[in-house]
Amino acid sequence: MTAVIFDMDGVLSDTNYIHLEARQVILRSLNIPFRYSEDGNGLPDEVFFGALLAKEGMPGNVSELVERKRFIVRNRAQHEAKPMPGAIACVRQLAAVFPVAVATTTHSSVAMVILETIGLRSLFPVIVTGEEVENGKPAPDIFLRTAEKLHVPPATCVVIEDSQNGVRGARKAGMKVIGVPDPRYHPDLSAADRQVASLNEVTPDLIRALVG
Repeated sequence: MTAVIFDMDGVLSDTNYIHLEARQVILRSLNIPFRYSEDGNGLPDEVFFGALLAKEGMPGNVSELVERKRFIVRNRAQHEAKPMPGAIACVRQLAAVFPVAVATTTHSSVAMVILETIGLRSLFPVIVTGEEVENGKPAPDIFLRTAEKLHVPPATCVVIEDSQNGVRGARKAGMKVIGVPDPRYHPDLSAADRQVASLNEVTPDLIRALVG
């Protein structure tokens, strides 16, 4: 049976900017300049802050930084999170035909707030978040775990992603990938099987065509 797995931030919810600005606030408090890099998009916060402190040669409690960032994102998302164009209609249309799930590296304490705020939480019987797997994107772990919880083979899944790390992870999991690039961040999604401008273009027919 074909299943559809959605990333959350940047695919379902317009919240990438909240995550980026939260990281910027924390780095500013450490007197570290913030430089946007596509390599950091979709990475677990533990990996992001750990690598940054190591690069800067600075001591620091990574867990504390991660929790500060979650606090900022959670509070802002309650008031600012909005669905991406076409997200609600797309999920409803696909959920009527296929099993659907969310696979996000965002921690559950933040992800559930975002999904509730944009009105999509109740539409997903399966939601897999970052703390459920050992390795975050671009490792395939979260996608394989999601397929397991959906009770479907990975090869029958189509993943919808907006980040290079997400596309890479889904491909490693043996899944088909639809890339939905956010023009504000210019991601390289060339490894995706198909790219679309928005979720308005993602239909049951497109899903079927990709899986064959």
